[in-house]
Amino acid sequence: MSSVPIYTFELPTTGSLSFVDYFFDGSDVYTYQISNATQARANLRAVLKESKHGDGDKDYLRLVKARLIPET
Repeated sequence: MSSVPIYTFELPTTGSLSFVDYFFDGSDVYTYQISNATQARANLRAVLKESKHGDGDKDYLRLVKARLIPET
């Protein structure tokens, strides 16, 4: 039986980014999806930063549950 290796490296954080600044939909068809993707990325960034600067044990399950692309 093999054991699962533990991720012992520091988790990276993402920079602040707004997809609205890079993806413009003139017809406003995808405005809602672009906004949701930006919010999901901000949520992931917050979870990564909290994990990086938090004291004690890391909650890796919370990191796994953080989703970059929201469910629709």
